[in-house]
Amino acid sequence: MGVGVAYLYECGCGARSERVRSEATADAVGTIHRNACHGGLPMPGERILTNAERIGFRGALAGFGWIMAGMAALYVLGSLWNTTH
Repeated sequence: MGVGVAYLYECGCGARSERVRSEATADAVGTIHRNACHGGLPMPGERILTNAERIGFRGALAGFGWIMAGMAALYVLGSLWNTTH
């Protein structure tokens, strides 16, 4: 998909769309889902999310954890290198 903002439709019933390139496409996907599954009636909790909103705080925290684990591994490897050379 490349660099840019990705959108996805999320319904109150728990259904989610795939990532799409525009907000209008996500809205169209939502309309199709609403007509097919809910008789055209809007569901509470319907929303269109950007990719960053979908990842949220837990994803950012997990990414930070991986970065810290990598830094710790480099620290250990550097210490081993210094003691053996």
